[in-house]
Amino acid sequence: DWKLPAAVLDGCLQAVGLVGRLLFGMTALPIGFGRVDVSPRAVFATGEPVTLEIQIRRVGQDELESDLLLVGADGPLVHVDRYRAKSVPGALL
Repeated sequence: DWKLPAAVLDGCLQAVGLVGRLLFGMTALPIGFGRVDVSPRAVFATGEPVTLEIQIRRVGQDELESDLLLVGADGPLVHVDRYRAKSVPGALL
């Protein structure tokens, strides 16, 4: 029962995609999540300044794995463990 604006999670995943392109020269699309925790206050944090912490690593030749933490003024809003994305062969960088 997620009560999270889709744009919040999408923005986090777009940021990981950008970091993946910058660090590894790889364009990748989502293939799975290990775990996603959403704070109940994430729904009401609209307009609040946030910080996104990304830990990203390359797995083999064609996958990225990331841990994400979106933090607002009063603490964590979204925590994603083991977000996985697979490279898109021939995609423009």
